[in-house]
Amino acid sequence: PLCRLRDPSRGALFVLDASGGVALFGQRLAHGLLAHLLEAGCDLFVMPSRFEPCGLNQMYSMRYGTPPVVRETGGLADTVIDTDASSLSSGTATGFVFGEPSGAALGAALHRALDTISDPTARQRLIHAGMTRDFGWNASARQYLTLYGADDGSAQ
Repeated sequence: PLCRLRDPSRGALFVLDASGGVALFGQRLAHGLLAHLLEAGCDLFVMPSRFEPCGLNQMYSMRYGTPPVVRETGGLADTVIDTDASSLSSGTATGFVFGEPSGAALGAALHRALDTISDPTARQRLIHAGMTRDFGWNASARQYLTLYGADDGSAQ
């Protein structure tokens, strides 16, 4: 499970799984609002994919203020900026990235994540940077134009 959330008022345990589905007392619920609410309510979102061509959940997590912990692959590597002293102080850190697909590497990333979010100032910087990332088409188009040398607006 990627996230567990207890609701003491109802005695419920919700679990968000790797496919984005939600289980309540072991019964799988439909994707949708509840899955998003759980993702937004977590302290961290763990997505240790071996292969991920794009991925939306890490972007949802950042927008909701839930720092993602991801393996450095595909779209996860493209969208999550690893937290270190430099990226945190510059305000660009958005999550935690690990390279090797192993339990030890995931564990080390989780330890870094927990250490970081235990500091209220660091946590707020990290959350703010993630929530203000622009994944819209205008930002993507600007990056594309810059990459291919048409950043003077001539390709519009």
